[in-house]
Amino acid sequence: MKKSAYLIISELLNRGEDYTSISSISEKLNLSKSTIRSSIEDADFFLTSAGFDSIEKVTGKGIRLNHAEFDDIHGYIIRNNEIQFFDTTNIEERKAIELYSLMYSQKNIVLNELAEKMSVSERTVNNDFNQLRIFLSSYGFNLDYDKRKGYCLTANRFAARNLLNQMLLSIFGPFEKTLLYAFLVKAGSYGNVGIGISRDQFETLRIGLEQILGFISSNDFLANVLLFLTESYFDACREDSFPSMMQDIERKNIKETAAFRLAQLSILQAQGIFKTEFSRDDVYYLTELLSYYPLTWKNSLSVNYPFETEMMTNTIISYVSTKLSYDFYSDEDFVKSLKNHLLGLQSRIQYHKQMLNPLLPSIKEQYSALFDYVRQAFERIERNLGIHVIEDEVAFITLYFASSIDKLRLKDRTIKNIAIVCNSGNAVSRFLQYRISSVFDVNVVDILSKNELKRRLPGINVEMVVSVVDIKDIIPTGIPYCLISGAFDQNDYLKLSAFFRKFNVSSSSENREPEGKRLLEFLSEEKVQFLDSARNFDELIKLGGKPLVDGGDCLPDYIHDMLICAHSFSNVYMVIAPGVALLHAGISKNVIRPGIALTLLSHPVYVQGKSIFCAFALCATDKVSHAKALKELGELLNEAEFIRRLAEIRSYSDLIDLIIIFEKEK
Repeated sequence: MKKSAYLIISELLNRGEDYTSISSISEKLNLSKSTIRSSIEDADFFLTSAGFDSIEKVTGKGIRLNHAEFDDIHGYIIRNNEIQFFDTTNIEERKAIELYSLMYSQKNIVLNELAEKMSVSERTVNNDFNQLRIFLSSYGFNLDYDKRKGYCLTANRFAARNLLNQMLLSIFGPFEKTLLYAFLVKAGSYGNVGIGISRDQFETLRIGLEQILGFISSNDFLANVLLFLTESYFDACREDSFPSMMQDIERKNIKETAAFRLAQLSILQAQGIFKTEFSRDDVYYLTELLSYYPLTWKNSLSVNYPFETEMMTNTIISYVSTKLSYDFYSDEDFVKSLKNHLLGLQSRIQYHKQMLNPLLPSIKEQYSALFDYVRQAFERIERNLGIHVIEDEVAFITLYFASSIDKLRLKDRTIKNIAIVCNSGNAVSRFLQYRISSVFDVNVVDILSKNELKRRLPGINVEMVVSVVDIKDIIPTGIPYCLISGAFDQNDYLKLSAFFRKFNVSSSSENREPEGKRLLEFLSEEKVQFLDSARNFDELIKLGGKPLVDGGDCLPDYIHDMLICAHSFSNVYMVIAPGVALLHAGISKNVIRPGIALTLLSHPVYVQGKSIFCAFALCATDKVSHAKALKELGELLNEAEFIRRLAEIRSYSDLIDLIIIFEKEK
């Protein structure tokens, strides 16, 4: 059966009970009227062979399906094994199959096997792969070939997924998602992937996501999340694993958002259905995906909600607003989302099917005060309506409020508009957009290729540019830019931090109240030492870490950990300000408790031409215990006068006085 016949059926399913003209279908599917007429005959044969009515045709009105058979037709398409999802005469659709096979096959790709799968010649596939290698290299991906084993892809997994999904959605996207969903159920049979999911598994996941997310953000939103989770499952089934490209600071920032909880629920739902544990970073990448899409809701402003829904919404918002200083009514998306969820909750209460929330304990812990306020608001509703709402449902509503608070907080920040430039735009740039937006307070207003930069930049409101290619010869005068790699590794993070700091752009974590003790609480007198000099940087690390060992904060082996860290990333990596180093080795089994020590030298030690007179040594058991102290230290070291006077300090009391003076000024 030709793909065009299925597209026509999908389009008629999408149109509902309305009649549709052949002309409008021709225009929508970009097919000739003669092709549409021929495909209608194929569609009729498919429908009648399966026991359905043929397409109804009425002169002067158009065509439509029997509305009573909609659900059965939809299910039959998803179950059917003979659908031609791709037009293999189209090179762009072949590329999608080839990239999909490279990413999810259990073994390297052999051309003759793939050619047989697509019913094309081996020469055609060979030509495709030559073009595909050039195409993928523009995104920073490598297509490697081994004579004995065949082709394999080396790429950042998240960026590669993003590129593949754009290709799939461009093929299926303009049409009713029935065909895309049918592909996902059969996706394991493509390219020797050898992994399958059942229709029941897929439908359970789709319904579960609609309940968890409570909204559909753009036409392809749910499809994109389903694509993501299906591909996460395929990745989890592979024998080889892919290294994480995400930094710890990104995970920390992402983890503190309400979207992270929604992503966790979605991942847990998928893992339970597929009975497979996903990669640890899938939840973080899904959070970024959820955060990226602009929220629009199923229901428009004109929807007439039942009185009980309106009453519940107003009661909850009014009560929580009195407890917190946020104008939740100003967040229209949140209000509509809340009404939508409460509408579903009323039905679940009526049929005794309230949703369980596997994240209930962690939501109660992370949002304890907010959860209590929502719980108290529901207690008022319960008294008025004579119903009972379980804590699991209260936790879902708590997440809606937490998400709105995240958004309302952003309104109070000054966020710079930036553009991202890549070799040819799209996947790598989109990947960087997720990563940069999650760490820094910036708004990515456009993604451009190098060729588009000079032509389009004057027409958009951009204050600075981040690029993975050298653009110094074409960037307009007056617009600052930062050149980084497409991997967004630790060096890129440090480079961007320094670049954005020049323009008063902070990281997202800097806008939250940090946790842990203050700097002076760590710097007791026994943790501060004044020494004459050190022979080299290695000796400075050993001397600087000694107060932590002597104070019982860490074991002697932690000093060895710091030496390894310095040699792995170069000593300059630890230089955080002119003349100042931060000695550390991350979270280690050799750390007993959090600690900070300070060493001041009368004669500096030199590291690659940089003089170091001051070294803070840090040992940590987690990522938050030092957050407040390090934030204070960062603010102090931003002051050139503080660093100048710190170099002159020769006693503990003078050090304390200096820190107190500058903290008061801040």
